[in-house]
Amino acid sequence: MAGPIHKIKGALSLLSHGYMGVILKEVGRELASDETCYAFRRNLSRPFDARPATIPIAIRPFEKRDIALLGLGYRDSAQAVIDRVRRTRMIEAGIASHIYVAVTSDGSPCFIQCMISPAHNSKLSAYYKGYFPPLADDEVLLEGAFVPEHYRGAGIMRYAMSKVSEKGGAMGARWATTYVEESNLPSIRGCLACGFHPYLKKQATWRALKREVSFVPLHEAECTELEAYWKASRE
Repeated sequence: MAGPIHKIKGALSLLSHGYMGVILKEVGRELASDETCYAFRRNLSRPFDARPATIPIAIRPFEKRDIALLGLGYRDSAQAVIDRVRRTRMIEAGIASHIYVAVTSDGSPCFIQCMISPAHNSKLSAYYKGYFPPLADDEVLLEGAFVPEHYRGAGIMRYAMSKVSEKGGAMGARWATTYVEESNLPSIRGCLACGFHPYLKKQATWRALKREVSFVPLHEAECTELEAYWKASRE
């Protein structure tokens, strides 16, 4: 999804950490793969009280030192490496209008998320090349949410994402939107738990390094069925 320069930088970082297998996995994805995502949105004009995380956290703006939160670790799984590298690329590309971090009571970062406003539509388009539709004037996109492995299971994403969304409302947005892969049930449930609801289905198909993307609006009945299925599903 990233431009050539950011892809090369990401590949070099992976090579320096010995993650050749991850590079091959990403190349394989772009040679032939199919991906389904759902778009979720929250109406920021309506109040919503998210359930707090099980540990005290506070939200603050991103600082340069926080990029260490996305650093690669020796024992990272392939998916964890891909998640970290993609988010690092996005931050370095300057797409986000704002970046927020959640910190624990001792100041340790435990969550990061980017917010993209309509003013950055040109950057969004240039970087993702049609992977996201342009943002409406009353919309912000939340992208790149990440919780390090050792902080997961504490409800951090649920609460932090809700609070970050509210910052979009304070800037005049009516809608906060985000996209989640169909297979990522924990993140889907996190979205539902902080006031987001599905409204759009996205299909991305890679063949021979070329990608085709389509967006299909969901009917209300489909959304209701999907939410019931996600809530009842077991991982």
